[in-house]
Amino acid sequence: MPAETAKPFQIGTEENHWTYSSSSNTYDLTRGYPSCHPSITLRTTSQNLRIAPTRTALVVIDMQNFFISEKLERGRGGLDLIDPIKASCSALREAGGTVVWVNWGIPENLDGVPPSTLRIFSTGAHLPDAPKAAAFLGFGQELPNDLGPLLVKDSWSAALHPDLAASAHPSDIHIDKFRISAFPGTRFEDTLRARGITTLLFAGVNTDQCVMSSFMDALNAGFDPVLIDDCCATTSPEGAHSACMVNAETVLGFVTRSEWIVEAAKAKA
Repeated sequence: MPAETAKPFQIGTEENHWTYSSSSNTYDLTRGYPSCHPSITLRTTSQNLRIAPTRTALVVIDMQNFFISEKLERGRGGLDLIDPIKASCSALREAGGTVVWVNWGIPENLDGVPPSTLRIFSTGAHLPDAPKAAAFLGFGQELPNDLGPLLVKDSWSAALHPDLAASAHPSDIHIDKFRISAFPGTRFEDTLRARGITTLLFAGVNTDQCVMSSFMDALNAGFDPVLIDDCCATTSPEGAHSACMVNAETVLGFVTRSEWIVEAAKAKA
């Protein structure tokens, strides 16, 4: 007689649960959504994921001129993410998913920006023994070469890099933030909830700062977070990026790659 197929293991309540199938090493994150929400299988570095594209968003963090533009002599790290991010966004859109661009967009009067966040972007320039010369003096200050105010909403530095701006679709969502994470003080979470989105794929810079902070807040808010390894980068010392990937893969969520997103979307088609 054929071996009995193991019943998928349920994680969570009837109203809000995943299931895990040991035979296919797959977590089903669709929560039993009806067939009007077709699902796809996404490879990760650990298990496979069954996700509903209509309940999934690809969240691109801080791919702005200030962080990656050649005009500010940034390294290749951020620029090298452009092509895999574009490919991932296009694939998820075609599968029925949502793309969300989350960028710094500070109010000109700094209203609502706490001192803890203001200090991050002043690089300690106010300290008499500052360990390094400040490249800029904080939000709203003028950047060199007439590039405008630092990360103020609608400024050059706060805009998406032109290559990504050109690839954005009218259906995409744009969120301005003024914290390290995409969540506090923004309409990000309410927008996701209103669309019934439960799975978030994260891309952008810096991996260990704004991306991981948003990833952690997503986890704590009950979303299913996934990092896209080749769509994230950081200027932090060696090991910072990989540490985030290890934690995401082994404890906090999952790690995937852009080519696996494209592969999953094509399989659905």
